Amino acid sequence: MESLIRKSERKASFVKGKKRRYLYGQIDWEQKLIIVLGYRGSGKTTLLLQYLSAIQGKGIYLSLDDFLPKG
Repeated sequence: MESLIRKSERKASFVKGKKRRYLYGQIDWEQKLIIVLGYRGSGKTTLLLQYLSAIQGKGIYLSLDDFLPKG
């Protein structure tokens, strides 16, 4: 679990200072589950990582790639 937390923190640190995605202010971040749909390359991950960098340590970004077996 610690390695997943470090990976999330490392990814969030890369988006600090970047211009926020246009939907950033329209999302109710107080919800327990947020699903972001969109085409590949549209900025979904960037949007979530920008929020994580803003709240500093109160959340973690996990990708399904982290749980799929390598093979």
